[in-house]
Amino acid sequence: MILNRKEKVFTTFLWITLAGIAVLVLFSAGKKSRDKKFETLSGGNSPASAFQQSSSNQAKIDAFKNTLTRNPDDFNALVGLGDLYFDMKLADEAIELFERAEKLRPDNTHVLNDLGSLYSQLGDSDRSIAKFQAAYDINPSHLTSLFNVGLVYMHNKQDNEKALEVFREILSKNPNEKLRQAVLEEMGKISSGRQ
Repeated sequence: MILNRKEKVFTTFLWITLAGIAVLVLFSAGKKSRDKKFETLSGGNSPASAFQQSSSNQAKIDAFKNTLTRNPDDFNALVGLGDLYFDMKLADEAIELFERAEKLRPDNTHVLNDLGSLYSQLGDSDRSIAKFQAAYDINPSHLTSLFNVGLVYMHNKQDNEKALEVFREILSKNPNEKLRQAVLEEMGKISSGRQ
């Protein structure tokens, strides 16, 4: 088969393009592999993704703060900034924002559950239980709130009897399979003394 000049140019162009794509794919795969190895060795994100996440978080923080400067009672901005601080493990800052949000909407289960988690992290078990219980009372179908009550009794207060009572209550309410397994696992830890 004899190719004319246009066909030769096109065929050459096609092969060069395919070779270029192959090089890019190999380079990209190698970079991902290096980043993955770095994540494994460093126990965290690669410097590039950590920077992107940090600069992205900072932009979100700035936007929420600007909104709160204009309207200190903007519920969505309070919760959004609180969630960012929660994820960044800035408990005191997150608590301050969620407490302000709770005053605006005391029946918001998201706010109550996050406050419960934060108080638990800070060792304030009674306030933690109160927030989780309030969230459950508002939405009895949200059994995870009740599960968190049991975890605080078990891990923070070392009250296994109360934790078992809460876990049994959850099982009596026919939880989803994932929650049921988590409850049974925690009950097993109590039974075997592995908490």
